[in-house]
Order: sequence, then C-alpha cells, then structure tokens
Amino acid sequence: MTKTTHIDSLLIGMQLGAPVKNKFNQVLCSGNIIIEEKHLKLFKTWGIQNVEIVEGDVNEDGKENKSVLNEDLKQLSKYFNWEPANDVELDLFEIARRRFSELNIWDEKK
Repeated sequence: MTKTTHIDSLLIGMQLGAPVKNKFNQVLCSGNIIIEEKHLKLFKTWGIQNVEIVEGDVNEDGKENKSVLNEDLKQLSKYFNWEPANDVELDLFEIARRRFSELNIWDEKK
C-alpha cells in the first residue's frame, strides 16, 4: 500500500511506491527504489512536490521495521535450502530480500 508524501517529509531509506515523473511525463525514478540523497536532490531540481511511498516498511528514523524484515526473511527462506549462519550469509539474504522487493516478486509468489 502506498501513500502520497510531500518531498520535505521524505527520509533516506524510504521506498518509492510508484515511478516519479516530471511535468513532461518523463520517468525520473522507477518505482520500488530505496530513496537516497541523490533522489531528494533530483526531486527538488525538477520541482517534484509529492511522491508515492510504500507504507509500513520504514520507521520515522528511516530504518525498516523489524516485523517487515522478519516477514520478508521468512518469505525468502522458502526459496533457499539453507538458513543464514553468520553475518556474511545474512548480508546475502538482505541483498536477495531487497532485490525481491525491487522486482515485486513477493506479490507474484504469494
């Protein structure tokens, strides 16, 4: 689920819920990306006032909710034959989780 958010309320680490287009209908950012400082500058440069943000994935400080992370890891573990046993393997799971989210694979697999 997405909500419309003014760019002054955006935090680094939030996820776009829809592509951001300029007044000429050109895509500036695809949907489902994690917002970085460069995106905030881009929105201000092009005069973007509001964007669609995925709700429930981040806290006020820009960090992802633990419950969302745990649910994603449960979903992801269905497709792997191993459980992460150390920090390196957890990082691999995190990379895969973010990629699955970017590609909207969760919705297709449910």
